[in-house]
Amino acid sequence: MRRAEISISALPAWATLNGALFYNISVEDFGTKGYGFLTNRAVSSEDTFALLRVPKDLILCTEAVQEHAKVDKYFRELLQVAGGVV
Repeated sequence: MRRAEISISALPAWATLNGALFYNISVEDFGTKGYGFLTNRAVSSEDTFALLRVPKDLILCTEAVQEHAKVDKYFRELLQVAGGVV
C-alpha cells in the first residue's frame, strides 16, 4: 500500500504533532537545491542557540532501525528484502 504524499508546507504542523519544535526557522524551497531550513534571525559563528528540537524517538539512525527490527518481524522482513541492515 502506497502512502499518500503530503506537502512540505505541512512539515511544521507534523513536527508540532510529533514533538519537534522549530525556533525562528521556516521550511523553504531553494529551487534546484531542494528544500531546507531558513532562519529569520541573524546568525554568526559565535552564536549558540537552538534552531530545531527533535525528540530522540523521531531520529532515524541505524541503531533505532535495528532496535525496531528486533520487535517488528514485518519491518525486519522489509529490511531484508530491501537489503537493509538488520
